Amino acid sequence: MTGTNGKTSIAWLCAATLDDTGFVGTLGWGAPPQLCPTALTTEDPVVLQGRLRRLLDGGVTRVAMEASSHALDQGRVADVRFDIAVFSNLTRDHLDYHGTMERYAQAKRKLFETASLRAAVINVDDPVGRDLARDSAVETVTYGTVSDAALSWSDVAWRADGIEGRWRSPWG
Repeated sequence: MTGTNGKTSIAWLCAATLDDTGFVGTLGWGAPPQLCPTALTTEDPVVLQGRLRRLLDGGVTRVAMEASSHALDQGRVADVRFDIAVFSNLTRDHLDYHGTMERYAQAKRKLFETASLRAAVINVDDPVGRDLARDSAVETVTYGTVSDAALSWSDVAWRADGIEGRWRSPWG
């Protein structure tokens, strides 16, 4: 998962709801609900590969992982075989590191250029997401509030006890 906001929530929801799925990110690493703390959202490659091996040895068959822009830019996940990439959004952040929004977007794009990638899930409410979806070389599911998104929602109401709205998808 990559994006300015939403990486942790999306990755955690995937890891917590899918069988035999580990988690690596801001909250720590492990097999939910048991997590060990981490120093960074995405650790250096040697530490990361060691943790992925320990998860595999413990019975985890897949991992929901946050991929920070710093990690993508610095090649910390270059040897991770991603099957599915998710893009949440891109807002003004980390410009002290990236310098410009264009360089920030280029760092995020690296996740979608991974050779092992088989599918992508992309927020097309975001202009960078629209570009990613347009340029995608793999099966892509788009989401957002725009009418041409494969998964879209409308009439969203945020309440103290939850969220209510209408979903539209090709699956009904």
